[in-house]
Amino acid sequence: GDPGHKGEGGPQGIAGPPIDSQTLKDYFEPVKHLQSAVEDKLSEVNDSLTIKMNALSQHLEKLQNSPAAHISGSGSGYGTKSNGYTITEWYTVSGSTWSLYMRGGMTYSNGYLTVPQQGLYYVYAQLLFYHAAGKYGAFSIDVNDSLRVRSYQDSNDQHSSNYVGRILQLLKGDRISIVISVSPNYLNREEQYSFFGAFLLR
Repeated sequence: GDPGHKGEGGPQGIAGPPIDSQTLKDYFEPVKHLQSAVEDKLSEVNDSLTIKMNALSQHLEKLQNSPAAHISGSGSGYGTKSNGYTITEWYTVSGSTWSLYMRGGMTYSNGYLTVPQQGLYYVYAQLLFYHAAGKYGAFSIDVNDSLRVRSYQDSNDQHSSNYVGRILQLLKGDRISIVISVSPNYLNREEQYSFFGAFLLR
């Protein structure tokens, strides 16, 4: 049969107005303003993060260098101590990972731990006692030879571990010591059982 007729084309579209350079500039101007605002905000956030990171770094460095000390007993086995005795059997050199730790200007001499600056300190101590039935041992944490914290143990167990700790406001040069207030039959002086220390809080 005869081939079909080719369809007629649709109507030609209407051409838009010509786009000049000013029109393009007006179109993209808000985009440029938005981009500039985003860049300014990112720069502001980056500056803020840099300041905060520097402050955090300084704070961590301060913490790493702040006064702190942990001193453990230097004896072996048990020894007898009388009431009012200031314990001096502490490590003066590091014997193991937990025997002696000093930083930030803390010093130790002959039973006394001296703080290098004023501030709030957490001070703590633990002693392990051995005593006969019905007996008990106790000690105090003294500052400048004045009682500040006292332990108390009333136990039927022959071995009793006393731990005390307290936040104290201390001055530069204050001296911390551990004093037997109630003498047990024996005091264990081994480093893992008897120790004391302090560290600056603020």
